Amino acid sequence: MSAAATQSRQILGSHVEIVLVGEPSQVESRAIWDGIWGMVEDFDQRFSRFRADSEVSRFNQRAGSRQEVSSDFVDLLTASLRAAERSGSTLNPLILPSLQRFGYVESFHPSPDKQHDDAFTDRHIHDVSEILIEDHTVSIPAAAALDLAGIAKGFLGDRLATWLQTQQLVGFWVALGGDVVAKGSGQDNLQWCVEIESALTPDQTIARVASRMGETLCVATSGVLKRRGVHNGKAWHHLIDPQTGKPAETDVLSASVVAADLETADAAASCIVIAGSDRMKDVLTRFEIEDVLLQIRRSDGSHDVLCHGARFESSESQTADGERHA
Repeated sequence: MSAAATQSRQILGSHVEIVLVGEPSQVESRAIWDGIWGMVEDFDQRFSRFRADSEVSRFNQRAGSRQEVSSDFVDLLTASLRAAERSGSTLNPLILPSLQRFGYVESFHPSPDKQHDDAFTDRHIHDVSEILIEDHTVSIPAAAALDLAGIAKGFLGDRLATWLQTQQLVGFWVALGGDVVAKGSGQDNLQWCVEIESALTPDQTIARVASRMGETLCVATSGVLKRRGVHNGKAWHHLIDPQTGKPAETDVLSASVVAADLETADAAASCIVIAGSDRMKDVLTRFEIEDVLLQIRRSDGSHDVLCHGARFESSESQTADGERHA
């Protein structure tokens, strides 16, 4: 019988949980766990905008000049630009000045080794066409600033999944905040099952997504109710509409997406929330996905759940054990 081991940490501004299933020697392997957390910690240290010494923070401080960056920086930025193109400009990695101006300056999960810097509030959003990549050098306008967090967890989740598949495990589960990638099976050969929480009542499950034989299950959830606050008397949330430069005015409280890879699911979920339920089908077409669950607030103040595709099952349906929250 397979053994299972779970580890979790507060990192990437979120709760991160990893589950490994396999032989006892595998799931207890220090080399595997060190490999996992080494990748996560390195990613956080290099790409968190809440770290003054991160690669992205140093890059933003020198905006306006062509700078040499790491290959991982180029890969993450290229993925962000790919998401922006697929979204029809609904996503834009140059939104940081607006995020900070509306009040999202500090991490929701601060740690002693993190610092924040609101020095970019006098800058503004630029079109992504003004981001220039050439080999290992990148430049942006002097009055711009990058925030690569839009698809960062999806990007990292895919990289972790690719590496874990080389470890010959029976299965694994990687949850980076609201983004989940899982493969193989859980303990006792049970399928993985992602629970979708109610946006308004987080301890209530409204739907589930079960893994299928042989697939890599990728589910991402984005919404407007967790990363939010009040700044100078005005309420804000973290999903900026690049067209207005303000937090998106949307009827979507939360969007959960199933896709072939976590990067796509992550980008599509955020895009749907910003775009609103009326433009959901356009977003699904752009990202070539079929399965999404929306939790919306209607104009009369009532709430509803909209489901597109066949992957989401009602929480009242019978499913396998081993469920975990998205």
